[in-house]
Amino acid sequence: MNPLSIHCNRPEHLIERLIKLGFSRGEFYNFLPEQLPVLKQFILDGGIIPSVHCPLRKAPWYPHPVTWSYLSTDVHYEERELSFRLVEESLRDSQDIGATYMVVHYPTPASPEAHRISPEEQYEIAWSSARRLHELAGAYGVPIHIEGFGPSPFLTADFLRRVVSAYPNLRYCFDTGHMLLAAQRDGLDYFGFLEDMAPYLGCVHVWNTRGMDDYRAYHHLPPHPGLRPDEGWVDMERVVETVCRVNPEAVFVLEYSGAMPAEFGLDHAEGVEWFKRLVTSSPCGAADAGPRSRRNIVLTGFMATGKTSAGRAVAARLGRAFVDMDEMLADRLGMSIPDVFRLKGETFFREQEAALCQELAGQTELVIATGGGALVRPENRQALAGTGLLICLQCESSEVLRRVGSAQDRPMLHSPDLKGRVEGLLAQRQPAYAAISHRIDTTHLTVEQVAEHILTLWRNGDN
Repeated sequence: MNPLSIHCNRPEHLIERLIKLGFSRGEFYNFLPEQLPVLKQFILDGGIIPSVHCPLRKAPWYPHPVTWSYLSTDVHYEERELSFRLVEESLRDSQDIGATYMVVHYPTPASPEAHRISPEEQYEIAWSSARRLHELAGAYGVPIHIEGFGPSPFLTADFLRRVVSAYPNLRYCFDTGHMLLAAQRDGLDYFGFLEDMAPYLGCVHVWNTRGMDDYRAYHHLPPHPGLRPDEGWVDMERVVETVCRVNPEAVFVLEYSGAMPAEFGLDHAEGVEWFKRLVTSSPCGAADAGPRSRRNIVLTGFMATGKTSAGRAVAARLGRAFVDMDEMLADRLGMSIPDVFRLKGETFFREQEAALCQELAGQTELVIATGGGALVRPENRQALAGTGLLICLQCESSEVLRRVGSAQDRPMLHSPDLKGRVEGLLAQRQPAYAAISHRIDTTHLTVEQVAEHILTLWRNGDN
């Protein structure tokens, strides 16, 4: 895993920040619509791992600052629906560029009119908004990291822990500067809050400040060892240590406004390099050391066992690219998998699938979800097992039947006897699945629980 990323919100940042400062990850925000094709090509050409801060494209129809959302404690239904429109548009764009996650501000801001409704009604707004974010993230296959810094009664570790525990498509984004402002404004225990939320973090937004006077004058300042904690600045070393001690998969995103002001007499590039060394020498950086960390994670198993959903969750946690082999083949062949089977036949599909297995076996740092029958062929299984950690997801046949439903998009299940077809295919493929040493039964697990089982195998160095 690469734990370091940098925020980019204009085309010149692609060179000034990603290239010149040596980053291979970027978090992208508020580009003009006509700039998105250039951004997408830059990501592809440079092998950049992208994430998004909502919105990815500028939204002239949104009547408020785009960093505002109305997803909790707000009585204005219309503004909340506009916020969800902005989120969904950005998720669509995030999916298009292959983003590993998207940051959404929640809960912020609380409107002055919020006191007009009861705490119970406010709670329902906040909770139902979290549920909608979770559902949208699942629909687009892009996890959401919720970032909260507004004056909301729900900016508490207890509430936010319950949210991300209930909705596995959500993680939390801790903002080093805004949380200092919240601590000064609301009396929040800065490091107590961070320690409570550290296990639930997806990313950390990194910039420095001493308080509102600095924020008004300079906005987001870059980190630098010359900005000393004993002078009121955020203690960046303690932030990194607190997070990485319990959550080595967290991503640190430098989110500063520009170069260091001249009156500070400090070089922002030196500060960036200092912070990069700080993270790479931590357990977060250590997670990226050595050949094991570059090896792929390959998920296989029968249909509807959770390969794609768990694979996306693992990829988001590790900051890796996710590959769904069936989706990739459909894109390359220009038709859906059912149409490939219908027009070209299963033999043709299996040949294309085998070629893709060999291709992916030559790459690194991927999370791969195979088709249900891809690794029945021993040569495919051997190729992908040789490139990384191979895990078979399993599920009871009754639960498979429940999950596949009518199964119109699954060509292998076209049969008047769905139950018999599922049980027959499971029996046919069982020897291939049994040949894989690592197996996880997903029957009674949530997506997040499956992902955590996969990550445990990964952390333990199993192959």
